[in-house]
Amino acid sequence: MKNLALTVACFTTLGPFAICVAVGGRGIVSGATPPAYQSTAIVAAMVARGKKLQNLAVTYRLKVAYAAPAGRTAPPSRRLQRGVRRGPIWSGTFRYRGRFDFLDGLYARFTELMGKRSFMLARTRQATFGSVCRIYTPQRFERLLYHEPLVHGNGGKPLGEIDDPHKTLPRITPLAYALALRPFDHRWLNPGAFRKAEIKPLGGDYMMILRTGDVYVNEWTFSPQRDYGITHYEMLLREGGKLVENASIDCSAFKVIDGIRLPGKIVARALTSNGAVAWTKTLTDIRYRIGDPKNVPSRYIMLWPKGSVVMDARIHKVFFIRNKPQTLTDEQIYKLLHGAKRPP
Repeated sequence: MKNLALTVACFTTLGPFAICVAVGGRGIVSGATPPAYQSTAIVAAMVARGKKLQNLAVTYRLKVAYAAPAGRTAPPSRRLQRGVRRGPIWSGTFRYRGRFDFLDGLYARFTELMGKRSFMLARTRQATFGSVCRIYTPQRFERLLYHEPLVHGNGGKPLGEIDDPHKTLPRITPLAYALALRPFDHRWLNPGAFRKAEIKPLGGDYMMILRTGDVYVNEWTFSPQRDYGITHYEMLLREGGKLVENASIDCSAFKVIDGIRLPGKIVARALTSNGAVAWTKTLTDIRYRIGDPKNVPSRYIMLWPKGSVVMDARIHKVFFIRNKPQTLTDEQIYKLLHGAKRPP
């Protein structure tokens, strides 16, 4: 929101969340019967668009710019083993190569590899993060993290984790929000939900609002002039009796992929509690592939690199990937622990 008040009322309950839609002027939801155009081409286009995006692969370049909090300086860093210092990132721009794979609202893989120059910048800024790969499936959540590039760059180990996928979805690329694949703090958005949403005009555009829990409000603005491509997303946070903007995404440089208009540039911003920009993520050189027949569930399993230390948080066991890269399926884990094939 651009400092405009928003009053939200739940219109249709869909499982654990509710979908609401704003009327012109961004914010007041009517309690009347959904309008006649609710079941016409507008909703049909959004549903068809959502269904096509259920098999998706995207590559992109990412620039992350952290802004230093006004009037604050970094406290003294802590010294770790091998003489490495660690402290917070207060400012700086880091660059990555990214990839996002998505399948049927059930499987997602999110990879961002830090560039060499950014690796060196992370060293001088005492960063505690690096490249990352996260895989989400209905059975498990796997994460590979070069958590401290300084340590890793000096002989440290890549860190891995296997956990229960039902605890929470992993933090994920702004693409997921920009394409309306997921609302903040919730599971993937079923494209059929568009049929139950009340959609009303906002000037020459339309807006859909989705509230997750009692705290977050998601707003998507889409444009008929761009074949219902999403031009803007905002996440608002409920604080006391009001809603404040917490993050926003602007989409531009649209291209048509398999009949769908998708953004070629995405700019995401997160705000601090006082409204200042905490960081900006800019995605460019975005390339899409829709409907790849090779995008199947069996591809969503982590190949842990040699030298990884992997913690299975579900059973509190640690595994060392010693000789060559390998997967750790539940079948393999059972065999490692029991020396036998897992019973059916």
